[in-house]
Amino acid sequence: MGRIFTLFLVIAGAAIFLFAPIVQEFNVFGDLGSKKLAFSLYLFGFVKLAGGYVTSYRGGVAVHLSEKKAVLLPYSGMNEERKKFKIFRSFRLISLETSAETGADYFAGAAVTYAALKGFLAFKGALNKSELKLFLTDGDALRVSARVVAYFQIAVLLALFVRFLIKTAIRRIKGIWMKEKSTV
Repeated sequence: MGRIFTLFLVIAGAAIFLFAPIVQEFNVFGDLGSKKLAFSLYLFGFVKLAGGYVTSYRGGVAVHLSEKKAVLLPYSGMNEERKKFKIFRSFRLISLETSAETGADYFAGAAVTYAALKGFLAFKGALNKSELKLFLTDGDALRVSARVVAYFQIAVLLALFVRFLIKTAIRRIKGIWMKEKSTV
């Protein structure tokens, strides 16, 4: 009886670990006047995972994670890097809050962007989970802030990792097979 109960607890614990939602909160604030984009990433809303700011330089963007540490991302390699972020498809939106403060110079572009975002969210069925605000102010300022709360599950990430391993193994086997075929 004790072994069955222990087995049940292990299976239930593994199921909870694999399928329980892990909530992450991503905050971002951008100001066109200072040409900076500040960000922070929290786990469960209170454990800070990362934070910093993004600036541009002549050949790309720099992601500053601290005062002494920055990651430089050149514009030329961004298309290849973008393909590595398919993992974000496993995240599910809980809520989205955006606020834009813009002057007359940027109002048309901001309004079109907000309309497109509303259309996209309506298409995805997430419009009722979001709050989008657009404010018109004096001057040529453009400030945007966003708060995204999403969740993921370890089981989905594990499945994506196994898929990656299988694709890598197949690619290497094909490479070895082609190499042997060309030497014969």
